[in-house]
Amino acid sequence: MDRFDAVVIGAGVVGASVAYRLAERRQRVCVLDRGGIAGGTSSASAGQTSAQARPPGPLLDLALASIETLRGLSKELGFDIEYVESGGIIVAEDAGECDLIRR
Repeated sequence: MDRFDAVVIGAGVVGASVAYRLAERRQRVCVLDRGGIAGGTSSASAGQTSAQARPPGPLLDLALASIETLRGLSKELGFDIEYVESGGIIVAEDAGECDLIRR
C-alpha cells in the first residue's frame, strides 16, 4: 500500500495548489476528487482573480498575492497557463457607494 505525507481532498484550484506546493517541498501527496481536475466549483469561476471590489484587509491582500503568483506561474511551470490580465468596472449607485469605491 502506498503511503503519503498528505492527502488533499479536492482537485480544484485550492486543492491542486496545495498539492503542488507540498510536492515542491518533497512531500508525497495524494489528491482525491470525485470529478476531474478543476471540474467542480473551480470550473464555474471563469478563472477570475479580482482585487477591485475588495476592501482593504486580508481578502484584498490575498487577491493581490494570488495575482502576483499567477504572473509568474507560466515561467515556473514551463508552459503557458493562458493567464491574461484585463480590466473591469464597478458602478456606484449612489454617493455613499462612490465614496466607498474611492477609499
